[in-house]
Amino acid sequence: GLVSGDQLSFTGANGITGRYDSGSGTLTLKGPAALADYQSVLRSVRYSTNAADLASGSRTISWTVLDANSDGLTPQWSSAATSTLTVVGVNQLPLLSGFPSGTTSPTYQENGSPLVLAPELSLADPDSRQFSGATVTISSVDLTLGDSLALAQSVSGINATYTSNGVLTLTGVASLGAYQEALRQVVYSSSSDNPTAISSSRTLTWQITDSTTAASQVATSTIQLTPVNDLPSLSGFGGAVKTGAEDSTIEISYGDLIGSAAPQAQVADVDGTATSLQVAKLISGSLKLGPNASDATPYAVGTNSTIDATTKAYWTPAANANTNTNTNVNSSGLSAFRW
Repeated sequence: GLVSGDQLSFTGANGITGRYDSGSGTLTLKGPAALADYQSVLRSVRYSTNAADLASGSRTISWTVLDANSDGLTPQWSSAATSTLTVVGVNQLPLLSGFPSGTTSPTYQENGSPLVLAPELSLADPDSRQFSGATVTISSVDLTLGDSLALAQSVSGINATYTSNGVLTLTGVASLGAYQEALRQVVYSSSSDNPTAISSSRTLTWQITDSTTAASQVATSTIQLTPVNDLPSLSGFGGAVKTGAEDSTIEISYGDLIGSAAPQAQVADVDGTATSLQVAKLISGSLKLGPNASDATPYAVGTNSTIDATTKAYWTPAANANTNTNTNVNSSGLSAFRW
């Protein structure tokens, strides 16, 4: 039977015109013309549909013609002839749009609050109103340990599951409006203190499936990440890191101070590498710094206070600082360090 969206059309010829009434499904042709002309026009009649929903099924079409009373008698309608056609509906794909791009791409700051990815996302489907699932995936090229996707707020009828391979999966049969809202609620966050270790951005792909298993084309969005330089940590010294004779200058290198076990201090930095120490305060004695003893210059806070791979410290204890034959160098006897 007649379905909303059904249409009949034709190719006119020799003064034959026509009009289609979508309410009744009737195509009316009119205009005096020869039998051959009407036969040609009737043969050109075409069926089509712009139905928003699947229009599968059969259509029975009834055909009648009226003669032109050429013999002077009352015009006569023909008996109705019928034909049948089968309409095979094509499941049209859902469409995702409304993703931010370019300068409007959202930015996530390290250790920040979860970032909403696509608050203006739009979901459309010309022939489906129910959906069965969706996925949002972080590109494997960008995926970094600590990345996570979730729904900022739950949506009735839709379940969300995230796996460490970067895929957020939404499941459950729900309406177009419910899935649009769920996808607008997708947020990104990272528990990493170095989320830009692999990439300073994340490319995400989005796909949704309607209730008849038709999947949308894959849509893509991008977010940028702003790192925060996390403070390094420095453990205390576990004892004397160097010994020397009383009243003599003791050479101290970066390797003497920093190592993997006591008495050396240990340095850790989640998003960088420690390469130097600064002498924060000289507690006793005198101190010079430089590439060697002869070129070393007096310690000065902020301007000549760094010990690294090429700059060593040369510390001379106060006179008669220890009645023992050796002087221990540690964080309490020499100085306090920071980096």
